[in-house]
Amino acid sequence: MPGPESTSPIRLDESKSLIVIYCTEHDWYRASRFHRDEALDAACDHEEREHPGDQRHREARRLRKTYRRVAVAKRPASYEPGSKV
Repeated sequence: MPGPESTSPIRLDESKSLIVIYCTEHDWYRASRFHRDEALDAACDHEEREHPGDQRHREARRLRKTYRRVAVAKRPASYEPGSKV
């Protein structure tokens, strides 16, 4: 069953090193980013300007930031970056 992003006109085409953001309704829109967070920001910018009623990518960005905060908050007190756990 397709997810909610499948009905959005904004698509993220990911390769190993680059993410291309494009819109199926606006042939002129293309963007590329190297990191998933930056790609979601670009998709959200286009979504806010051209598809104001659509909230899918903004919701995906919000959830991604929420999960990242939870993952950081759950680190053990003795955690040091670069140390083996």
